[in-house]
Amino acid sequence: MKPFCTFVFLICFLATLSAQNVAEFARQKFFTTTIGLTWQTRKDNLFSPLTFSGYGAELHLGSERISEKWFKQFDFWGSINEIQSRVNKGYNSVAYAFRYGIAQTWAKRILPENAHFRWYVGGSVFHTSSMGYYQNNVNNLFSYNVPTGIAASTFLTRDMRFFKRNWQLSTQLSIPVLVYNARPNYLGFVNENNFTKDFGIVTINKLLHIDWRWQIDLPLSNGNRLRAIYRWDYMDDKLSGRLQVGTQSLLIQSLFQIPYKKKKNDQ
Repeated sequence: MKPFCTFVFLICFLATLSAQNVAEFARQKFFTTTIGLTWQTRKDNLFSPLTFSGYGAELHLGSERISEKWFKQFDFWGSINEIQSRVNKGYNSVAYAFRYGIAQTWAKRILPENAHFRWYVGGSVFHTSSMGYYQNNVNNLFSYNVPTGIAASTFLTRDMRFFKRNWQLSTQLSIPVLVYNARPNYLGFVNENNFTKDFGIVTINKLLHIDWRWQIDLPLSNGNRLRAIYRWDYMDDKLSGRLQVGTQSLLIQSLFQIPYKKKKNDQ
């Protein structure tokens, strides 16, 4: 958690450096590509009493639209981590963790009279999956969950000027509120029974999933942007057994501006 706390402190500190009003904001549309490194910690008490952790890579593709009234985002992402069990003495077994997700977010600006920041509140529809392959387990090799549902989302952004450059600071938070989830309920060697699942409609009491991102953008002269992202993703799934996954990611994102015709009313 120390990197996360340090990053939050840095953002809060930079936000106090300037109190200038934000210039008139023109709507923008971007195609986005993202790549970076992750550290994941994973524990599934249906499959092992041990905690696994390790480094990996994460990739995103998507789009982003922002205007005075709306923030809209499409995000398709995946990651892979080589993880190993953490024990003080004895053999540390190696496993692999795979995650992917797809989400479409719509959020509308609130407090439009405030000229110092833009705050958007709304929701998203999403599908994610978190899978683990425990190659050294004797009787249970493959762990997963597959939640699909709706989430509450918010996006807060502010334009800043420091180091003689224009920057944009932002934070984005998403928490599922209603989810249709699936988890394995059979622990055995590979056969047809491994494909049976424990299904259920769950809320935050059974599936807590926090996806929180802190971002700093550097607008470029050609209308594109470069963005650095710190992503903290935590999931606690209690539908069948208990699956806990915590991921910290450091990402670099390229935003390529897509021009479109001006309209009287923002869509």
